[in-house]
Amino acid sequence: MIGDWRARMKARLAELGFANIDEFLARYPAVPYLKLPEILGKDVAIPILIVKLQLEEAKDGRRLRAAAMDCLAREINHYLSTGWAREKPGMMAEEKQRSEFLKASACTSWVTQIEMTDSEARAPAMAVWLALVESNPGTGWRPSGQADPVIEGAFRTGWPE
Repeated sequence: MIGDWRARMKARLAELGFANIDEFLARYPAVPYLKLPEILGKDVAIPILIVKLQLEEAKDGRRLRAAAMDCLAREINHYLSTGWAREKPGMMAEEKQRSEFLKASACTSWVTQIEMTDSEARAPAMAVWLALVESNPGTGWRPSGQADPVIEGAFRTGWPE
């Protein structure tokens, strides 16, 4: 992956008929970044570069909030592959810890990626995550994409337009 990875990735996107990374990602809503190189080609794409290109282009085009919504859905679906877990009576301590660890991993990964793109976006990103947790999505919830009602609600609260 040395050299001009952006040019190679954009060329591959064009070969596949996509005008840009947003168009490609819209075709595969909520698919975790880890799975996208299988579609784009592992010779030109690794997950961190896909999200980097997405967020850079979004920031340049003043669409960072929308890209952050998309990114959050993908990160939740990656880390919480069996869905959101809520504490329930009789839940073992180990289950609770695992659930909290996976949620913290999703949050940390997402906020870090947003913050690396725009340091001023850290505070609203954290506010979104807190709003998401407070909304208490149902057990097994997995976002369908950036337009998922739970994602939209958390962003309305934490990162209003």
